[in-house]
Amino acid sequence: MLQEYYIRQKDVEDSRGPFNVEQLASLAEAGQIDDETIIYDVEKETWEELANMPEMRAQLFPEKRKLNLKPKEDVVRLNIESEDDAPITVDQMLAEAEGRTKGTKHARRLDELQEHMAYVGMHVAAILFLLSGLALFIPDMGLLFSFDFGAMLVNPLVLVGAVDLGLAVILFLRTTAVYPFIRFRAALGVGFFTVLYLSIGEPIMLASVVLGSLAIYFCTISAALIPIAIATVVGLLGMGTFAYLVLLT
Repeated sequence: MLQEYYIRQKDVEDSRGPFNVEQLASLAEAGQIDDETIIYDVEKETWEELANMPEMRAQLFPEKRKLNLKPKEDVVRLNIESEDDAPITVDQMLAEAEGRTKGTKHARRLDELQEHMAYVGMHVAAILFLLSGLALFIPDMGLLFSFDFGAMLVNPLVLVGAVDLGLAVILFLRTTAVYPFIRFRAALGVGFFTVLYLSIGEPIMLASVVLGSLAIYFCTISAALIPIAIATVVGLLGMGTFAYLVLLT
């Protein structure tokens, strides 16, 4: 059974109750009980001012939890080493982005080298397509201009040569949007010419055109110095040999 209490104000005879501790706490929170409130304890049969009842007062007016400010933490700063250093400026940010600072010059030089090698690779691929196109187109170009579609179906290499010449022109115009088709053409060329020259027993023609096609492929997927250099040498050797054998022998 809950312990019961009665309350009254000082100099007032009328009392109120009975209340339990929880109800007294609600009255205290509402401002109806203060230190001068007199409380009657039924069990003890005594009247006491709340100020003289420390245990009861602690229950009715519990100490509120103090809010403590979180201690200052060390924040890692991106642009200053200490509080005395000046903050980064807009000009410094632009210099970092453009690779004009000491710490970013190396990265900028690397980007410029890659951009230059991609440019070289594009033109190497254009030259290889030019050699391939001339080798395939010139011997039978009369078929194309005669519009003899039956003869072109029998000898489709003239059409492949016309496509290669068109791709060479597009690459010389620095159009990289055709790279997916160029890779497809290079991969298809490897398979097609492998079957063709194996069937007629021409291993040198096979090796030269396959090397040239692979070089074209790698010229469109790499922007590094060594791969582009290797592709250039291998491609010119392979496709140059192919054009020589077709046109001059």
